[in-house]
Amino acid sequence: MLMLAEGAFDALLLHQECAGLGVTFAGLPGVTTWKKALADSKARTVIVGFDADMAGDMAAHEALLALGQRGVRVRPVAGKDWCDYAAVGGDVASVVREALSERRKLFTIGEAFDRLRKLEAQPSMTTGFASMDAKIGGFKPGQLVVPLAPSGVGKTSFLVNLCYHWRDRKVLVLSLELMAGEFARMLARVCGYHNPLAEPQDLFPGLRIYDENTTDPERIGDLVADYADEVGGSPDVVMIDYLGYLARGGKMGSLGEYDRMSRTVMELKALAKKFGCVVVAPSQVNRSSGSTPGISSARGSGVVEESADFLIGLSRPMISEERELDNGKMMKVGEKPDRTRLVLSLLKSRHGYQGFESQTRFGPLSLTIVEESDPDVALVHREITEYERGTSWFGWHKSLRERAASGSQQTFEEVADDNSVQGEAQGHVSAEEAEPAP
Repeated sequence: MLMLAEGAFDALLLHQECAGLGVTFAGLPGVTTWKKALADSKARTVIVGFDADMAGDMAAHEALLALGQRGVRVRPVAGKDWCDYAAVGGDVASVVREALSERRKLFTIGEAFDRLRKLEAQPSMTTGFASMDAKIGGFKPGQLVVPLAPSGVGKTSFLVNLCYHWRDRKVLVLSLELMAGEFARMLARVCGYHNPLAEPQDLFPGLRIYDENTTDPERIGDLVADYADEVGGSPDVVMIDYLGYLARGGKMGSLGEYDRMSRTVMELKALAKKFGCVVVAPSQVNRSSGSTPGISSARGSGVVEESADFLIGLSRPMISEERELDNGKMMKVGEKPDRTRLVLSLLKSRHGYQGFESQTRFGPLSLTIVEESDPDVALVHREITEYERGTSWFGWHKSLRERAASGSQQTFEEVADDNSVQGEAQGHVSAEEAEPAP
C-alpha cells in the first residue's frame, strides 16, 4: 500500500505515527506531481492524503478518478496538513487506520456483526411522521432514500418538511432546481407554522445549501468534505433536489437517460456508505399527477429500485369536480388532484412494511405536511379554510404569531377572523403569493 502526502515533513510524520500498518509513505514535492508518483508505483491500494485546501482537494479528485477502485481518500481532520493535525493532538494513525478499514472488502462474520452493532447504536433520522417512523424506525447512516412523485405534487415541499424535522442535525442540501434563497423561503414558511415567534436562521445551525445546477455525482464528495471543514464534521444527511437534475450534470450529458440515472444512483449509494450519511434524492415519475407512483415508476427504474433502501411514493388523491344543474342536482364533470392532501406510500423498505400508507394534510400557505392522526392537523384544516377565503401567507403567519404571543388565551378563530377582516379591507393578494409552488 502507498500513501501520497504533500512534502517531506508530512511523509516523515506519517511514517513515524503509522509504523506497523504496512504502508509506504511518499512525500510529493508538489501536489501536481501525483501522476509521476503513480506511474512509478504498482501498489494495489493508494491512499491519497493531500492537504485540506483547494489545491489538495482538486488534485485528490483527479487522482481518485484515475485510480478507480485502487484509490481511497483521507484528509487531516483539523488543520491544513498532517503536521498541523498532529500539533493539535490529532491521532494521525487512527485516521489512516480507519481509512484502511473502510477500504477492506472481506469481513469475518464477527466483524460484520460488530459493524451492525455500531450502525444500530447510531441515532436514526426519524421523519417526523409518527406512523411511518413506527414502522421503519427512521433512516440509518449509509442508506439511500428516494421519494417518487410526478411534477408539481410536492417533492421539494417534502424535503423542506424533513429539513425542519432534522433542524438539530447536520444537513447538506444540494438545491439544483431552486436558488438557495427560494429553498430558504419555503423552509421559513414551515418554520413559521411550527415556531411562529422564532427566527428561522436560528433554528438550523447545521444546515448548508449549495445551489449550483452543474454538479455531477463525483463532485458531491468534495462538497461533503467542504461541509465538514466549515461545520466541524460530516453531514448526517445529504439532500439532493432532485435526482434527474443531478443525472444530467457533469460529464454524463452524452450518455442515455437510463445510463445516466443508473450511474448516478449507484454513486449516491456509494456516497452514503462511504461518508456514513443518509442520502435523500427525490425522483420524478412518468405517471400523471393524479395517480399513485409504483415501485417501477422512476426513470431508470431498475437501478433505482435495486439501489434504494427506501422508495416513498408521494401522490394526491383525486376529488370529483361537480356542476350544479338547473334542477338543483349535482353532476360530476371530471376529477382533479386534491391539493390539500398528500399520501406517503412505502413502496420499498429493507425493513419490511412495504405497501404501508400515511395519510397527511398539506398546508397550501405554510407548505407544512402533517399526518391526519397528528393532533396539529386541526390547525392545517384551519389553514386550508383561510387559503380558500383568499388569505395570504403573510396574513396567516400574522395570525399564528399573535396566537403564539397571546399564550393561546384568545382562540385561534378569533385571531384569524380579525386578520381576515383586515386582509379584506386591504384587498386580496396575488395568486402567486397565496399559493406557492409545492
